[in-house]
Amino acid sequence: MIRGSSPDAKPGDLVAIYDKDDRPFGAGLWNPKARVPLRAIYHGHDPFTEDDFIRLLDRAVDLRLTTLGLPEHTDAFRVVHSDGDALSGLIVDRFGDVLSVSTHSLGVYKRLPQWLKHLHDRLGTLSTQPTTTGGTIVPSSLTDELLQLRVSERGQRNPLYAYWVLTACSTTCCCVNPFRR
Repeated sequence: MIRGSSPDAKPGDLVAIYDKDDRPFGAGLWNPKARVPLRAIYHGHDPFTEDDFIRLLDRAVDLRLTTLGLPEHTDAFRVVHSDGDALSGLIVDRFGDVLSVSTHSLGVYKRLPQWLKHLHDRLGTLSTQPTTTGGTIVPSSLTDELLQLRVSERGQRNPLYAYWVLTACSTTCCCVNPFRR
């Protein structure tokens, strides 16, 4: 339960969190109009700064690149998995040289330009494709090797977790046929 907030805290701000005895408890992203008004990012007594977000992004990237070695096997994988990487409200998938980004937090959205530049530098990716909730996909053609899908104008939210390559037309994508034997 949130007892109160500082009157100068604006939607999207990084704020300090205190326990019921006013002791430091952590940090989070504040948006009083959201369904989840306080997204806790860090639990602890030490201060959490904007630079710590970059450290969390690096930790997520290092897990996928170094620890798991995903690029040795595929160029399509989840780079950031929201709360699983302590970055509540941010999902980033890599499909070749494209990052597919979904945000569920105003605080995350406000920081995206800086974070995406950092991710592109780390991953060697070239562009970003935002995703939205809703929308549908329908098959547009099927060959022995390639399944072509058309995404509705309303967008998509990672309907297939396979090898995606976004073409010049932002509403068309290609996927290796997962049903081929």
